[in-house]
Amino acid sequence: VAVVISDTEMWLSLGSLDFARGSSGIEVVSKNFGELDLYGRPKFGGVDHVAHEIACAAALLMGQTAKGIPAVIIRGCQYQRSEEGISNYQIDLENVREIIKKIIKCSIKTLGLKWLLKILK
Repeated sequence: VAVVISDTEMWLSLGSLDFARGSSGIEVVSKNFGELDLYGRPKFGGVDHVAHEIACAAALLMGQTAKGIPAVIIRGCQYQRSEEGISNYQIDLENVREIIKKIIKCSIKTLGLKWLLKILK
């Protein structure tokens, strides 16, 4: 059984979101970057943070007020099992530059150099 523990935080949109604070038994971040979408185009918008998405979905049912719903059971969600948790995916600020370089490199490889030139205009 996979478990995601979440907590509510304020977010840039001046609202609140639930973020995953801990997880067990589930791959936290999907590794589908560059795979084809429904229309046959490579997915390039980033990687899916599955644990945060599950936390947000559960928050819709638990509510942000005094509903008093402490847990949500999600059935039918397809996921990859993993022994890694949220702490394995914390970004070390010293490595951010290297991460951004890799993202740009993969995006150019997937979308072509024209894509990068459009962004730099």
